[in-house]
Amino acid sequence: MYWVGYLYRYFSYTYELSSIRVYKIVKPKEFRGLFLPYHILTPEQAIERILEAKGMMLNLEDEINRQFEIYKRIKDNSYKKYRYSLVFK
Repeated sequence: MYWVGYLYRYFSYTYELSSIRVYKIVKPKEFRGLFLPYHILTPEQAIERILEAKGMMLNLEDEINRQFEIYKRIKDNSYKKYRYSLVFK
């Protein structure tokens, strides 16, 4: 159990993610199943392999840019809907 808790905190701290976000990426049962193959790796290597297996981006800067683009699209669409609703009232 110590290893799982340590990896969660290390993941959260090094990638600057909230604990909730890390829990959404890797579920506790999944971490528990990865203990035997990954406990001999450094925490950084274990997290990189987990992310790689999930097909997630390893470069944090690219991930932030991708999320920013998604946010921009959502914001633009919300603005358009709001603007059109004002025009047609």
